[in-house]
Amino acid sequence: MKLIDNPIAMLLLMGGKSSRMGQNKAWLTYKGVPFWEGLVEELKSCGPVYLSVDCKANKPCEDYPVLIDAYREIGPLGGIYTALSQIPEPYLFVCACDMPHVDRSFIQKLMSYVDERWEGVMVQDRQGRAYATAGIYSKKMLPLMKKMIEEKNYRLQYLLRQSHVCYVTLEEMGMAENVVMNVNTPEEYTKLKGDSL
Repeated sequence: MKLIDNPIAMLLLMGGKSSRMGQNKAWLTYKGVPFWEGLVEELKSCGPVYLSVDCKANKPCEDYPVLIDAYREIGPLGGIYTALSQIPEPYLFVCACDMPHVDRSFIQKLMSYVDERWEGVMVQDRQGRAYATAGIYSKKMLPLMKKMIEEKNYRLQYLLRQSHVCYVTLEEMGMAENVVMNVNTPEEYTKLKGDSL
């Protein structure tokens, strides 16, 4: 059954180590603003925004609720689990802070696939790769997430394989592949800045 006006919150993941970049990717700039600020501008038009950080020292501002990872050093799973455990909304759109092309159009189209039958909604590229840090998760996944954390299995792809997830292709959504592009290295960041000129 399709959920009409279903509450879906927005989560920006800001707790990564950024080891390949050599600096915190959330503060890299694109079109004159830090990645995280640009993404929040898109997220806030789609639902209430929460910021996921690994510690208090990384709180970027006081304008949005900040959720500190209950389990540190375990990657995105820790931030997503913490958020789903604490927020009132039953669904959560998750976005990594290094995906500067994610916009409200992409989010709204993905939200349109939310249905009570699914535990999550994920986008795939032409190669069938699922983008776990640009997808929708539900509280129905919490028991499996908790079990995975207890077993020290932190792989989001495992979570998706074991859950009842709706997969949507970028082609079906009418979206270009770069909408889910991650910026992981200085070389990718240089290319991003060059493409925006």
